[in-house]
Amino acid sequence: MAGLVYISEMRPDLLDEICDKHFNVITAKIRETNLKELIIKKGANLSHAQPFVVDLSAIRDTVEEIAEALSSFKQMYPDKRVVIIADKENPQSPVFIRLIEIGVYNIAVNLEDETLRKCLFEPMTKDDITLLFSENFKSSELNAMRENIVTEKSEPEEITAIIQEKITANLEFKKYKNNIFVAVCGTERHIGVTHQALLITKFLCNAEFKACYIEANQRQNINYISEVYNVNLNENKHLIQFEGIDIYYTPKLNEILSEKDYDFVIFDFGDISEIETPATFLTKDIQIIVGGVKAWETPAYSIVSNKIEGSRGMNFIMNFAPPSEFEAIKKSLPAWDIYFSEYAPYPFSSGVNINVYKEIFSDYLIIENVQNSEFSERKKKKNFKFWR
Repeated sequence: MAGLVYISEMRPDLLDEICDKHFNVITAKIRETNLKELIIKKGANLSHAQPFVVDLSAIRDTVEEIAEALSSFKQMYPDKRVVIIADKENPQSPVFIRLIEIGVYNIAVNLEDETLRKCLFEPMTKDDITLLFSENFKSSELNAMRENIVTEKSEPEEITAIIQEKITANLEFKKYKNNIFVAVCGTERHIGVTHQALLITKFLCNAEFKACYIEANQRQNINYISEVYNVNLNENKHLIQFEGIDIYYTPKLNEILSEKDYDFVIFDFGDISEIETPATFLTKDIQIIVGGVKAWETPAYSIVSNKIEGSRGMNFIMNFAPPSEFEAIKKSLPAWDIYFSEYAPYPFSSGVNINVYKEIFSDYLIIENVQNSEFSERKKKKNFKFWR
């Protein structure tokens, strides 16, 4: 059941009265002081939170950790509202700047009934929170906050030379074959195969390849994307277009390839135990297996070994692996190429796992170093315009 989820260590009953008054259900009270630990590391399921309320008075994270945690929450649950209880925060705290930067505007700077009601039950805008700050903070406090946000004209602009990589498509393979087939499967169910396959498709499209995703398993769940997001849907062709990529469900491969000249076709085979004939997976140009490293996930690797029958050169992408265990994991699987996935809650993100995909698809990429002159990150943050 959807309802208010409240994070507070010291004041768990703070919102009881106002929620009762406005007939709003509190579905969970979580006694937690580490927001990043809860959202990112523990991966708490907060899909029922509406709204998701955080009392900053007991949160021990740094400002950047708070921003990182809430940004991840907003990516995972873009339709959920975030509410911040900040009645005990110093007006000059940089947390306000970071909250506004990531698009969190429901910030209760006091506990008055009308302030709480608006923050808890109405979507607020940047103008709303600007007005609320103006009503609650002294002019001297507002000026101090402005100094942290508005560029100081007396400081010269710092120009920094930034070396960036430009990754583009190398189509030399087209001389020998029309398409590269990429097989992606998982060591077990719900390990993140579809998520990884979509990220790979997005990466290849960003590199200017013509790439598509094909649901090649029996679950037929990918079309639920059309119920969650605003997509282009062609039911006749079983095609969903979203975030610049083509996604096929219940596909007919020959028809797809005859209509569109895709450079890369990414097959989502689901759980490896679902693949009836191992050759279906092993005969693809590139094979990628997605796995986990938790103790209860390791028994699945014996099934994988039996399925691939000692094949070498297999690409393994591990989810949620602690950096301290990277080397030990690689040594335990010497016959395979091991990579470690970055945390990316949104499966259509750009700029994710770049180093991983550069290695796996190195034969098909052109990588150039490009030098750009840009303002330093510090200056860019100061240039954020908060007040109108």
